[in-house]
Amino acid sequence: MNREEYQQLIHKVSDGMATDHELALYNRYFHAYQKSEEWEESEMGQQQELKLKLDQLVFAQIRTKPTLSLRPLIFKLAIAAVLLIAVGTFLYPHLHPPVKENETAKKVTIVPGGNKAYLTLGNGKRIILNDASRGQLAKEAGVEIRKTGDGQLVYSIKDQRASDQTLINTIETPKGGRYQVLLPDGTKVWLNAASKLTYPVSFTAKDSRKVELNGEAYFEVARNERLPFRVKTTFQEIEVLGTHFNVMAYDDEKIIRTTLLEGAVKVAANHKQSLLYPGQQADLNRENQHIRITTAVKNKSVAWKNGYFMFTGDTIEDIMKQVGRWYDLEVEYRGNRSNQQFGGTYSMDKDIHELMKGLELTGMIHYKIEGRRIIVMD
Repeated sequence: MNREEYQQLIHKVSDGMATDHELALYNRYFHAYQKSEEWEESEMGQQQELKLKLDQLVFAQIRTKPTLSLRPLIFKLAIAAVLLIAVGTFLYPHLHPPVKENETAKKVTIVPGGNKAYLTLGNGKRIILNDASRGQLAKEAGVEIRKTGDGQLVYSIKDQRASDQTLINTIETPKGGRYQVLLPDGTKVWLNAASKLTYPVSFTAKDSRKVELNGEAYFEVARNERLPFRVKTTFQEIEVLGTHFNVMAYDDEKIIRTTLLEGAVKVAANHKQSLLYPGQQADLNRENQHIRITTAVKNKSVAWKNGYFMFTGDTIEDIMKQVGRWYDLEVEYRGNRSNQQFGGTYSMDKDIHELMKGLELTGMIHYKIEGRRIIVMD
């Protein structure tokens, strides 16, 4: 981009005529030039006046997007304001090499995730649930297993005596998949992408209701004071009687997080126990197995279950882990990873480019997609 083109871009942005792509391009140039103190008022106009216009323009455009509101948190507002709304200074092209235009102009279609899962029965048979027709899928140990019209897996006891047999089922969601299961005791489980739940076909009177989780799931546990419900993850076990809670226990996360929405749960790890109350979360550090109890951010733990991402103080690495799982993408980083924290919400049913464009407009990162790989650059 030459000097004249840069001046035209400045005026289009200040006049409110710039497209999202031009705003992103402007932010990229400003990010490169922001350390310069040069400003030519005769050619660029009054700096403070232009800053005010950009302030009004950029924030108005961000707020008018109902599915996307990505913005640095309040304690980073000063930095974000400089990158998003402050006026860029002009440097002659020969002082800096030209900044290449966004390589994502040629969009690659990346389909959002959906109801996808694999069920492994007690006899070893494997069923692809997204391909299976609705209706009865199998019958094991007196329990009927069927798929409903809305894509839910339902277990129903048909023969109480036969159900005393102990058979284990496993449901797994791939990257880009999620699924809902209704267990024979009436407990509802929502399984997030790249997750695995192992459980008995029926819960007998002799055993506790115990399941094993790797990944993330939201539980609405049917109350049974005689038989506590237990969720086992790596390094910890959660015990409840009847409650609503979310467990995030991915292998690639440093923290195993249990968030309680209703009732009470007991989290046990490393020979220690902690009791959670509604609105609290327990963060278990994988390295030292220390449990930290904090107040949970309202609705954040169940945002995925309700169909949207919710970011509050998340780094780009935190965000891209969730994005990679849901859109079935590998993530590669080039350059330094930004420690900037972001906040906002985004519909999980939308094109990935809308989310990434919002992140790119902050001027903090740039990206491109190659096949099933998304490359994040500083």
